[in-house]
Amino acid sequence: ARKNYFEGVYYKFNTEEPEKCFAVIAGLLTHKKDPHSFIQYYNESDGCYIYNRYPLSDFRTERVPFSFFVGNNRFSYESLEFSVRDGKNSIDMNYKIGPLNPWPYSVLSHGAMGPFGLVPFMECFYDIISFRSETRGNMIINGSPVNTENGNIYIEKNWGISFPDSWIWFQTLSFPEPDTSLIFSLARIPWLGKWFPGFIVGFLCKGVLYRFTTYNRSRMRACLHDKNNLSFELESKDAVMEINVIPIGGMDLKAPTKEGMDGICHESLTSKLSVVLFLKDGNEKREIYREDSIPCALEINGDTSQLIQKTSCG
Repeated sequence: ARKNYFEGVYYKFNTEEPEKCFAVIAGLLTHKKDPHSFIQYYNESDGCYIYNRYPLSDFRTERVPFSFFVGNNRFSYESLEFSVRDGKNSIDMNYKIGPLNPWPYSVLSHGAMGPFGLVPFMECFYDIISFRSETRGNMIINGSPVNTENGNIYIEKNWGISFPDSWIWFQTLSFPEPDTSLIFSLARIPWLGKWFPGFIVGFLCKGVLYRFTTYNRSRMRACLHDKNNLSFELESKDAVMEINVIPIGGMDLKAPTKEGMDGICHESLTSKLSVVLFLKDGNEKREIYREDSIPCALEINGDTSQLIQKTSCG
């Protein structure tokens, strides 16, 4: 195994009952301080957080079709079969996923990170496995079956040495259209002894993907009104998007640092988001989409004040 390396796949589920969102993260950590594989499960509405750790030797992969195992638990991009336990709660899940809707790849654009995905010394790599996919299957919480009909899922993967020192991230599937999903990531990116605020924003709107990223020369203007209200304006060559997020609640999860799995990632699954999308037409812009999205997953971690300052709109 590679030294000082982490890898994790994040699955966020929406059910027919919006307040029943939950997330699962499975992966491994090879840092000398505490090498192990793991499964994290959390459901903010139930106040349930479980971190099950396994020996690093319990992590294994299969290439065709791609899947990985943590103990006897199987994860892939097409299905999940796992059980987690703590002193109070038990979660058993068997889900099918599909079809996938990933961030597009090309020779010079390595998924969501674009050309940065080809830079070997990046601290943290990131990709979107599926903006939105349907789910079907069975879930049992503490011995009782849970209604998971008409569910959908967002999947991303993170890997590298450590999570960033600071970042703002949010994702939501809570739109009335079945082919709509929004992901936003703004992070402090180390670069040749300095750093820059890197952002990756993708809005899959009625089946059309609008991309706002550092590498495609989009612009971001961020306004942090106060700790209870975030707003951003993004502009690409073809579109303008305005986003407002209201943080609500949250739970502390474990996150990888350069030392091991000793970082904290505070994530809410119950925040609120509103978005407006415009298409540019010369000097004019035409509104094509406006919607509120509740609930929304949100992370605000580390000292984000410099991120906001470097992308502020005053």
